[in-house]
Amino acid sequence: MKTDCWKHSSPLLLAGLVLHLLWAPLAQAVDQVRVLNVRFAALDEQVVVSYDLEGPPDKVCKVRLVLRREGDPGYRYKPKYVAGDVGGRCRAGKELEIRWDIAREFPKGLEGRDFYFEVEAELRKGGLGWILAGAGIALAGGVLALGGGGSSDGGGGSQGNFPQPPGRP
Repeated sequence: MKTDCWKHSSPLLLAGLVLHLLWAPLAQAVDQVRVLNVRFAALDEQVVVSYDLEGPPDKVCKVRLVLRREGDPGYRYKPKYVAGDVGGRCRAGKELEIRWDIAREFPKGLEGRDFYFEVEAELRKGGLGWILAGAGIALAGGVLALGGGGSSDGGGGSQGNFPQPPGRP
């Protein structure tokens, strides 16, 4: 005698499928990370990039700083001499900072008016590796060069040879 297992298990399979379809997007939304409010300032021989990182407070993120150029979409420079809230042991928070020792990498500075910074963040997913979760940008908009002097704008903007970033649409 032949039994049709599908007939008896179909309500359970259907319920499991519906639960999976409803739960997966909710679980994924909880485990997302976003980079917000990326900004920068040139201080003496360093560039300080500040950002906010939203995500689950109990999860570890990997954060990278990337220098880009608007005129060359393929240009991606990952600064080597960085410190602060960068690397593979970061957690969500506000007013996080990455300090880039630009003088060590580019003693003569960088010339150009179309540089901008991206802060990329990936969320650690157990032992399965990293999953890209969010990125934010700050526009440099001017010559990336070493400059002295302080800021008269009260902070949050550009200092030294960094002009104010242009508005983004």
